[in-house]
Amino acid sequence: MQDAYLAFHKVSESYPRVIDPRHFMALYKTTLRNKMHDHARYVLRKRECVEITSKDVSELFEERIGDVTNYGYVAALLNEAPEELKMALALIAENPTALDENISGKRENLNMRIRRVLGISQDFSFDTVIRQLLAED
Repeated sequence: MQDAYLAFHKVSESYPRVIDPRHFMALYKTTLRNKMHDHARYVLRKRECVEITSKDVSELFEERIGDVTNYGYVAALLNEAPEELKMALALIAENPTALDENISGKRENLNMRIRRVLGISQDFSFDTVIRQLLAED
């Protein structure tokens, strides 16, 4: 009922010039029908993504790299990462409030704040290093 009311309200706001009740009701019915079709397709897509198995989760991931939660691949990537990136991730994990203070008064993005707090060269770009690290096969 709430979805039907929201569809009605949207049609009335979108088409203020339609004053004939038959035309308005035709627009409303079309809108409501399309909304229901969209919702049904969404639910169908959602159900297709879920795979119901008789196995336990730990049995499914036994043959994969790393432990049961599959952090092995991420751990391997982090071992190959530059030392600056490891320091930045440790800073974010252990002391994220250090990135809140802005001494210079200028606008800084996260990349600039991490470089300032850790005292790393302005040429180093954390986002570029992360993208390169994740893009490697």
